[in-house]
Amino acid sequence: MSAAVLPRLRTGLPDELIVGSAPSIPSLSAPFSIRPADPDGDAQLVSEWMNRQHLVETWEQDWPVDRWHTDMSARVAGDYSVPCIVGYDGRDVGYAELYWVAQDEVGALYECRSHDTGLHIAIGESDLLGKGIFSRFMHALADALSAADPECDLVLADPDHRNAPMRRALAKAGFTESFVAEVRPGRTIAMATRGRAIGPRTIATSTESTVFEVLP
Repeated sequence: MSAAVLPRLRTGLPDELIVGSAPSIPSLSAPFSIRPADPDGDAQLVSEWMNRQHLVETWEQDWPVDRWHTDMSARVAGDYSVPCIVGYDGRDVGYAELYWVAQDEVGALYECRSHDTGLHIAIGESDLLGKGIFSRFMHALADALSAADPECDLVLADPDHRNAPMRRALAKAGFTESFVAEVRPGRTIAMATRGRAIGPRTIATSTESTVFEVLP
């Protein structure tokens, strides 16, 4: 079910790139929190967030509740990606996914390792945007992920290249942009990392992706 429902999931990988269990959700200190998402209890809220204008363009997942329930259930059942709810000051404010980069489509873009951990973060509550809150959150989350997993020496975020506020927030959180890539037709991302340096696997067009800009 997961491979059919989750189109970013890569299959047929060598054993050395498969961890065999889902990424762990670390503990965060107040005012931030992150918890596992419950498809039954949270799909309605996530769908509402993703249909808000500031997320429609950059996430392109303005889905109805039933599709979000299916997607989140597939993640919960698998070992590739964990759906989460982000909290701030005791309030649910956004959606996140922690995922193994090697098992994701972006793992084809560079020489990844099995414990490279990816972040997808969507802040649903727009009144909190532009205040520096979530650059601090992403800094804390990246630190916690690396501390919780001794084999994780890279945390990666891959926002849509048009998402300038997220790219600025990642820079403030200590992430470094390495390159921009068209990971598939119509989807261009900025690869931002904390940890070891990475470079594009290729800058030529391939069947999987096109890296069209290498950043200094």
